[in-house]
Amino acid sequence: MTGDSSASLNRAASKSREKRLSLTRGHPSGGHLTRADLRRAAIFSTIARLGMWLAASTMRLRTVNEPKMAGYRRLGPGPLLFALWHGDFFPIFKYASHSGTYIVVSRSPDGEILARVAEAAGFRTVRGSPTRGATRAMVDLVRVVRGGADAAIAVDGPKGPGLVVKAGIILLAKKTGCPIVPIGAGLSRYKQFASWDRFRMPLPFARVLLYAGTPIRVPADASDQLLETHRVELQASLLELREKARELVGPAGFRRAEIPRGFASFASTSSPDDVTGSENDRAAGPAERGNP
Repeated sequence: MTGDSSASLNRAASKSREKRLSLTRGHPSGGHLTRADLRRAAIFSTIARLGMWLAASTMRLRTVNEPKMAGYRRLGPGPLLFALWHGDFFPIFKYASHSGTYIVVSRSPDGEILARVAEAAGFRTVRGSPTRGATRAMVDLVRVVRGGADAAIAVDGPKGPGLVVKAGIILLAKKTGCPIVPIGAGLSRYKQFASWDRFRMPLPFARVLLYAGTPIRVPADASDQLLETHRVELQASLLELREKARELVGPAGFRRAEIPRGFASFASTSSPDDVTGSENDRAAGPAERGNP
């Protein structure tokens, strides 16, 4: 066998392996994961799932302006694009578990670990980065969102800098017409990692508060200047919501927040008045509002 023939066979075998790997995730990964990578992913994803289960099963979650409630249906019955900081992404695993929400996961070996953990929690994954509009991840995201699925985006990922919104979610909103819902997270007790995103993992029995802000719509004919305006607007909103969530995650504020009804219980046919109620309702404690 000649060298050229051998190289061709190797390339064909490599493409076949990549195709099989992509099918396991539901979207083409495009990554070059070795068997050792897959073994490590299986081991560490199992460990991560156990740790996340412990944290999620004991933490107490409350919301302000719960994103999937009927008030957001004023914008129509379509899907939503949830915008969070990369370091604050853990609470969405608790809030939106088993919702079928799509998240973006890198094609790296570490991304393989996260993809396994996310899918075990009932999420669906798109592999790649939505930062550049021409990437496969953006194409896949546009397709699934237009098909009616929600998506949650870590807006400063995949590699930072932290707390700086990338253009990906703005482009996604422009292409799909779906509103962006910015979400800030407050945690009472957490372990903060020395990573670029300063990732915060709630400790057992932590109070966690998700604070949803005013949705942002991006017109389909938005100019580059308007896209940048919305990017800056989203960044300012996320920073403000993070501070508000931190202030309310204390015992007094936490008691006034809403017990979330979650993704499974929202009704797109509900009237806007069913959502968060009046200002007096929002100021009342959960028991006063008749929450379960």
